[in-house]
Amino acid sequence: MPDPCVACLDFPGGLPADRLQALAEASLRFSSQVAVRPGESLFVELGRNRWLGSIRGFSGRLELLGRRFAGRFPPRMGLGRDAAEALALARWGRGSLPLGSLPLEALTAYASPFGSDREVDAKLAEFCAVLKSLGVGRLDDFLALPPHSLGSRFGPNAALLAGRLWGNFSMAWPRFTPAPRLEEVLDLRNPATQDGCSSLDALRFHLKRGLTLLCARLRGRDLRAAALVLELQEEARGRPPIQARRLELRLSLPLGAPLELLKVLVEALEASLRGRGLAAPLAALRLRVTETAPALAAQGHFFERQAEVVEAWNTLVDRLAQRLGADQVFLVDLVRTYLPEHAWKKYLREPGAPRGAAASGISSADKGPDGDLPMGKGPAEALPALGPRPFRLLPEPLPLRRSGEVLGPLDDGRHWQAIAWDGPERLDGEWWRRHFSRDYWRVATAEGTDLWVFSRPEAPEGRLWLQGFFD
Repeated sequence: MPDPCVACLDFPGGLPADRLQALAEASLRFSSQVAVRPGESLFVELGRNRWLGSIRGFSGRLELLGRRFAGRFPPRMGLGRDAAEALALARWGRGSLPLGSLPLEALTAYASPFGSDREVDAKLAEFCAVLKSLGVGRLDDFLALPPHSLGSRFGPNAALLAGRLWGNFSMAWPRFTPAPRLEEVLDLRNPATQDGCSSLDALRFHLKRGLTLLCARLRGRDLRAAALVLELQEEARGRPPIQARRLELRLSLPLGAPLELLKVLVEALEASLRGRGLAAPLAALRLRVTETAPALAAQGHFFERQAEVVEAWNTLVDRLAQRLGADQVFLVDLVRTYLPEHAWKKYLREPGAPRGAAASGISSADKGPDGDLPMGKGPAEALPALGPRPFRLLPEPLPLRRSGEVLGPLDDGRHWQAIAWDGPERLDGEWWRRHFSRDYWRVATAEGTDLWVFSRPEAPEGRLWLQGFFD
């Protein structure tokens, strides 16, 4: 009988898919043939490594590795001639029982070693119940039955199971594919002197090289980067190993061009260093994409540069978000309402991209404050002609007091000297929700800033509100 060459790690409490995937990738150091039983077990073929060491030695190292990934319950190890035997010994052998002494339920491993199947399990349970009623309780008892009568007495599946127990039918392993890693690791040391990178200019050059390689991988998958992690490893120089400096970068809008990504990454890096420069020469860097977004790649147009415009726009938004904060940078969309402070909503999208609402209807996410509809998404009635509107609109009107031609003060003490009043323009309506009536003026001031102010008919004389600025 051949020696065991397949190791199985079975986890009694189960193992999450991501941890089992990571364990399988780590097991590739022992063998190139690895398979998983989703959520339950790991198989590693060790027979081809005999010239490197003993099977028992490799299986012990594999079990130790499995304990690092296991949760509350440690994994059970089984060594067999094939995956089915290794799984049976791991689950029912308890590390010491020989194969023939295993209970009849171990046939489950031979029926479907690489995954559970409810239909197969149900048929096998009926089959085992019939055998137990005849006094067959172990695998040895099952193998002692006359082989030529198994098919006629118990059906063709019985003969197939017996053949697998004898090792006459080898089973194909499902292909295991490691998760693709979108990362680049670069050695920053000078090949001649082995000196590390000691300046931001040199680091910028290496970052450009790494991002070029990384974006080529993204482009091959029709993806763009939505979040990055940069790790910088300083030289030890006789000291204990230093933990790598880590910079996480979450992009407001995804990017796929290396030069545009470089601008955002360098700006974030300079902000994290706060003008201090590098504390020590760098030996290596690691760039990793942690989140991606579809690139919607299309063939480039010779006369139009829409892709470059979109990429430049995304870069601008991301750089502003790095400087001002992600919650301070957003795009706005118009909302169908007459009340100026509610006539917009946050809407983060690329220029030229379609709006969020489909032609068949409008979701609640597409509605503005208080359920208002964005401009162009409601009925097709025409809005009346409106006067000029300010470039800066305040989130909420600020109270002002007029004393002669002096307007103010605000909370910060600002005053304005009015020199011309253009208006009034009456805005009122929306009786069904919050009826309002306001008279708006555009006020030219001696300070050079035009104000957009309004009064209310019910307010005392001289009481005004500041709505925005014509900068």
